Amino acid sequence: MNVVQNIERDDRTEETHTAHLRRPALTPYRPGFSIPVVNAGPIPDLLSIVILAWLAGLATLIAFSMLSGRVMLNGLFTTDIDNDGVADEFHPERVQLLLFSVFGIAAYVFATMDAVAASKTALTVLPDVPDELLMMLGASNTFYLSGKFGRSGKRG
Repeated sequence: MNVVQNIERDDRTEETHTAHLRRPALTPYRPGFSIPVVNAGPIPDLLSIVILAWLAGLATLIAFSMLSGRVMLNGLFTTDIDNDGVADEFHPERVQLLLFSVFGIAAYVFATMDAVAASKTALTVLPDVPDELLMMLGASNTFYLSGKFGRSGKRG
């Protein structure tokens, strides 16, 4: 029996004479084989830092643009129906959608941070979105759309 046949046997254990051999990365997992631990090196860490710095810079740029008036926030929560420059209708569904979305994102970020802190190894996938959060966001969007369609139907 050669080494290749010995690696492909399902009943092989770590104590055999080919224990120092590791299976290739694309072969399916078989009982008795150990999964090799791969050190990815500093590239993923550097990439994470670059992505976080880019996102922080983007958020700072957007916030500065909003505060300086380059991004117009007029009409975010209101509508000027007769185009006289004065807001005629206030839309509470827009306010609640914004608040629920921001708090929903914050809740998911904190849940992800808790999952990272509780994990003894690095996470390979993001945690599932809680069902309660999905229901809350679905209800919020339903309220927003019902207000939007109700107002458009009222105007004709």
